[in-house]
Amino acid sequence: MTKKANDNPLRIILVGASGRMGQEIIKLAAAAPTLKIVGSLDEKSSWNSVSDKKPDVVIDFSSPAGCLEAAEWCAKKKTPLVSGTTGLSPQDLAALKKLSQKTAVLWSPNMSLGVNILSEVLAQFAGKFSDAEVEIEEIHHVHKKDKPSGTAKLLKESIEKSGGQNLRVR
Repeated sequence: MTKKANDNPLRIILVGASGRMGQEIIKLAAAAPTLKIVGSLDEKSSWNSVSDKKPDVVIDFSSPAGCLEAAEWCAKKKTPLVSGTTGLSPQDLAALKKLSQKTAVLWSPNMSLGVNILSEVLAQFAGKFSDAEVEIEEIHHVHKKDKPSGTAKLLKESIEKSGGQNLRVR
């Protein structure tokens, strides 16, 4: 008998399940036989609720505190973490980097291919036009918790690393 992809789906624990991205991931996983959410957490649940689960990966779109809790759990369980949580402080990022020495961690303030290409293009632009004035202005839905967003900060860092000056983000 030939083994099908859905005979062994990727087992996921989802952190931030009640948020916008969490809800989207739940919908996508329900429609994909190669994915299975084996546990989920939100601000009202604890890691005890998934302690018996054996995921292949933890996906996190929660809060800075939730992200660090997920990273600590993943480091203990040697489970990879994929996180798109924004609003992390420099100290949070340092803690995440330290925990990445114990398990695989992929963190990005924006998972969009288009935004990451834009980030590279802006870095090239900034390197060639270091005296140009650049302003990043963003508009979000009224429920946006962190402003400026992780995306705006990513673009700002790309410009600054390449020598960009006169930069304003709002």
